[in-house]
Amino acid sequence: MKLRIVTILVFTLSQPLPAQSVEDLRSLWQKLKANNPELQQAEQDLAQEESKVASQWGALTPSLTLRGEWSPSQNQLDGNLESSSSRSARLQLRQALVDRTAWVQLSQQQNLRTLRSRLAEKLRHDMMLRLVLTYYETQEAKLVANILEEAFQKSLNSLEAQAYQVLEAGVRSPRDVSVYLLQISQLRLRQRQVEPRVRERFRSLNLLVSSDPITDIQVPDRDFQPEIRDLPAAQVTVEQAIEDLELKARDLQVDLAASRLWPRLSLFGEWSRSTRSPALDVLQGNAPGEVRDSSLGLALEVPLWSGLSDYYQRRAAVQGRESIRFKVSGMQREREALIGDAEARLHDEYARLEEATRVWKQAKKLRDLARQRQDAGLASFDDILGPEIQLIELSITRLEASFHYLKSLAAEFHRRGLLDERQFELLETK
Repeated sequence: MKLRIVTILVFTLSQPLPAQSVEDLRSLWQKLKANNPELQQAEQDLAQEESKVASQWGALTPSLTLRGEWSPSQNQLDGNLESSSSRSARLQLRQALVDRTAWVQLSQQQNLRTLRSRLAEKLRHDMMLRLVLTYYETQEAKLVANILEEAFQKSLNSLEAQAYQVLEAGVRSPRDVSVYLLQISQLRLRQRQVEPRVRERFRSLNLLVSSDPITDIQVPDRDFQPEIRDLPAAQVTVEQAIEDLELKARDLQVDLAASRLWPRLSLFGEWSRSTRSPALDVLQGNAPGEVRDSSLGLALEVPLWSGLSDYYQRRAAVQGRESIRFKVSGMQREREALIGDAEARLHDEYARLEEATRVWKQAKKLRDLARQRQDAGLASFDDILGPEIQLIELSITRLEASFHYLKSLAAEFHRRGLLDERQFELLETK
């Protein structure tokens, strides 16, 4: 029995573990589109608005009503009390010919449907920007964690141990090595801080994508440097289309308030048939039998007085429209100013990245030279410790500058209405 258990255990451990999928930006976006509840809710809202437009169209079509009545009664005829009843059926047709209010309400509903469609499109664009920024932040945190982990495994742990050994032996004074030990402690503290940060970034990705747990993503080589990009001209963004639709909605509110003062013309038709008991016909002096009646004509309704409510509604709608115009105008000026300064801002950020890269290369040369002197027996551990710590700190600084530029670039593409799936090749780090 024990042999069988051991055999099963050995067989189980020898089986290859399932490979963890490494997600890139494109695969994460496909999962987000398929699973994100906010995008699904936006699609449901758009379908609801489509139904409301169809319902509003129905208000302009003919209405047909069938009404049936039956009433029992007791009548006294020749001194006798008799029971009688009457039955009637009525068919009514009504069709609006001129009704400005109904047409304005239809235009309002169509505008609201278009606005809902644009809001759903804006939500997709905002979700894409959130995904790109979260993706960059996750890559950055993971690369920083890798740099620190590799640094401690390859050099810092052994150099720190040597520092404590020479300190205890009295070969070096505390003043000689305390600065290095403090810097190593600060890097170890940073490593402890970045590890939960990596988990938090993966948690954010999982919440955003709403799919199976994401365990790994593609990361570039830590020596990568993004290229400077020329920004294309801005196009009409979804935000601008939404602003235009909101202004149109305010105009339609003004039209709706004014339309209530317009006359309404409609076509009506009515066909009726009634049957009464003979006793009731005799009592009322009518000829016995059934009665049929029909009518067809036009009905004109002219509003004369509404207590000034329509006037003040229109006045409030006009004031609301002007308020929205001022708000939209301010947003447009701010957007144009940001777009106008974008090239200079991105070039400044890229210049900072280039400077960080230049200093990082110099630190790398100094570290390599210190290692060569140590291998040749010309330098002690404290000669290599300073360049090692400096290179690690500058590597992290350069990495942060790279991702800061990439996030600014993605945000600027989003502001110009150019952030879509076609830009994934540009946004994906290599």
